[in-house]
Amino acid sequence: MAQEFTRQELYDLVWSQPLTKLAPEVGISGVAIAKTCARVDVPVPPRGYWARRSNGKSVIRTALPKRPPGLRDRVVIGGNPYWRYYWPQLSEDETLGPIPPEPTFEEPIEDVRLSIEQSIRRVTVPKVLDRPHPVVARILKYDEARQEKAKQYGSLSSWYAPRYESAIQRRRLRMISALFLATASCGCRAETSGGEPYDGVINEFMVRVGDQSVRVRVAVIETKRRSGKGADMKTTAVEQIRIALDPEDNGRPDGRIWEDGEQRLESQLGEIAVAIVLKGEEQHREGVLRQHAWRIERRTQLIEERRKEREEAVRRERERIAELERRRVERLLCEVEALQKAETIRRYVAQVRIANESSAEPMLPVDLDAWAEWALAQADRIDPVASGTFRKPWREEQ
Repeated sequence: MAQEFTRQELYDLVWSQPLTKLAPEVGISGVAIAKTCARVDVPVPPRGYWARRSNGKSVIRTALPKRPPGLRDRVVIGGNPYWRYYWPQLSEDETLGPIPPEPTFEEPIEDVRLSIEQSIRRVTVPKVLDRPHPVVARILKYDEARQEKAKQYGSLSSWYAPRYESAIQRRRLRMISALFLATASCGCRAETSGGEPYDGVINEFMVRVGDQSVRVRVAVIETKRRSGKGADMKTTAVEQIRIALDPEDNGRPDGRIWEDGEQRLESQLGEIAVAIVLKGEEQHREGVLRQHAWRIERRTQLIEERRKEREEAVRRERERIAELERRRVERLLCEVEALQKAETIRRYVAQVRIANESSAEPMLPVDLDAWAEWALAQADRIDPVASGTFRKPWREEQ
């Protein structure tokens, strides 16, 4: 079963006893616990720590570092491996419990920015791609494969023409490599977004900042540039590079789009790398606050739903009682009607006997008695008093 801890709780746990003893309690192997700790930047005791401690030697306990940008403070161990990204849902009873206080964060966002800037510092774009970032290395390898196919198929070479041989594309790849290597200094992992297309240039990338995914688009765009004056003015198309975070939100005035201008993009890559990592932290904080707000909203919804359920239960009970009373009255009236019919049959039998005595052609006594016996038996059968049906408890109808 999955167990949830804060980073501090996990840190205290792994420093309380050896992983070999802790593993059976947690339900996963010591290696898995160590990997989880490494992923969430929780230090574990080094080799020989417990032996030195048991022998009375001095040992040093590594302090728990600050939460890296974009990383959740909650850690899930065990259970479905995807739970570290998709958290187990709270039960309704847990959601209806006391609402935890509004989340707070140890560091102001500006302090986080300063810390990121100290980690990244200056970003230098290489002149050649001799040691590219793995994402760029895969792109180059993919392009080399296209070149080989172009040589192999000859006349079809335009279909397999390399995508990244132009000067602007080579510059773009150098910038991508420098940018992602810079974010890697903060523990970020970059990858292409949506796989590697066979018929186009890869522009979309995803940078994993802690537990957050930050979308980055690095594309070549075409702009118009005017030169000359008056009748001699000319408009020419110029290729430039644009870098954007959250591509769907292009154009919003929040400083998340960078293009070549008075400053070439190469001189802005440090700022962009910081913005990517900071965006991961911002997404994390937004998600935590959004989750807290959702919990309050969901709790209100559940309270309202349960109130409506109680009202509905009361309404159904009232209807049940009303229906029960209706059936009881209906049964009473049916019994009264049955009694009246039984009395009518008996009076009818008596009248027949009287009429038979003065009849010119009377029924034989044996036939009249047989008929009267049958008729009176029918009267007794439908008579609720004689048959005892009135004794049936009305509570059985509930």
